[in-house]
Amino acid sequence: MRDIPKELSSFNGGGFSSRFTLNMDVGPTYKEIHLRTNLNNDQLPRVTLTLNGDAIYDVTGEDLRMVEDYKHAAEGYTQPTSFFVIPLADFTNKSQEGQDLSGLVTVAGDNLVLEVRTAAATAGQISGSLVPTMQADAVMGVAQPARVLLPRMYKELIPVGATGKNKYRNFPRGPRIRRLHLNGPVTDLEIIRDDIIRFERDKVLQDYLLARQQLSPQSGWYHFDPLMYHFAISDMLQTAAGKNFEINPTVSSAGDFDVLFETVEAVN
Repeated sequence: MRDIPKELSSFNGGGFSSRFTLNMDVGPTYKEIHLRTNLNNDQLPRVTLTLNGDAIYDVTGEDLRMVEDYKHAAEGYTQPTSFFVIPLADFTNKSQEGQDLSGLVTVAGDNLVLEVRTAAATAGQISGSLVPTMQADAVMGVAQPARVLLPRMYKELIPVGATGKNKYRNFPRGPRIRRLHLNGPVTDLEIIRDDIIRFERDKVLQDYLLARQQLSPQSGWYHFDPLMYHFAISDMLQTAAGKNFEINPTVSSAGDFDVLFETVEAVN
């Protein structure tokens, strides 16, 4: 077997308006983490995976649900409401090397902490005396001698002061982009590196092409997905630039919005 499924240790803490915390074993390569809970999407306001004090994954339960639906809903799969997936390795890629590229390699001396924050109980949960539960299982690979690449998933707010094209130039140079999920009224997206347009496509065409690859564009989102053809090694977008790197969304109405970034960066 290439991969090893394993139930992880029990969380510490718990409850409503609180947090579940799990200090994870280090040494293996983590490919996926599956959370099993009796809470709703919007009751997981923050899920973090922190490596040596650095929150490499910092998302919400709704973010995790959206990404999973985007990747798999077109296949006829409906994710059970009790499960949430933290995707590290990308099993949608066609080659073993591409799948493993974004796996989280851990080594001796690392400190890896999974934390799930919870929201307040609903009226129905209070009347039913529901006690929140949280369990984690992982898909793991064999240990590696060193960590070369580090996966990240996090959100940033893009300032959008006017309708039409807006320029975002604050993305750090160096990481390779797996996907961008823009949660706003984006009608077109342009990406420029070193004064050359590397990507430009309106949302109607992008959604059509994604659906053609058995992906499911989500309502209210523009998905930039250089991995849509499932070749991670060759297709990830390089952001290292000698002059400039810009993410320029065209929007139908003004107003700042979140972008969910999926990236991989080299470890020094």
